[in-house]
Amino acid sequence: MTGARHDERTPAPEPRPGARGRRVPPVTATLFLVTGAVTAARFAFPGVLAAPPLLVQSPGRQALVTVPAVVALGVPAERIFGAKGVLALYLVPAAIGEALGHV
Repeated sequence: MTGARHDERTPAPEPRPGARGRRVPPVTATLFLVTGAVTAARFAFPGVLAAPPLLVQSPGRQALVTVPAVVALGVPAERIFGAKGVLALYLVPAAIGEALGHV
C-alpha cells in the first residue's frame, strides 16, 4: 500500500466544456458524406442519376437543403435514438417512399 487512504482517490478529469457537443456522430457523418459525395458526383457524371433517389438529390438545388439537413437533424437524432435509430429513420421512410413511387 502507498499509505493513501482508500477514499482519497484522485478524481477523474472533468471533460472539456462543449467537447462532446462538437463531435458529429459517426452514422450522421457517414450519411452526410455519402449523400453529399453522390450528389456532387451527379454534376460530373450524369449517369449517377440512375442511382437510388435516396442518395441522389434531383434537382440539384434540393441538395442545398437536404445535405445540411442530414447534419442539422442527424446529430440530435443520433444522440437521442442512437446509430441504429438514425439509420432506421433515414432508410425506412425512404424505402417506403421508393416502393410507393413505383405503384
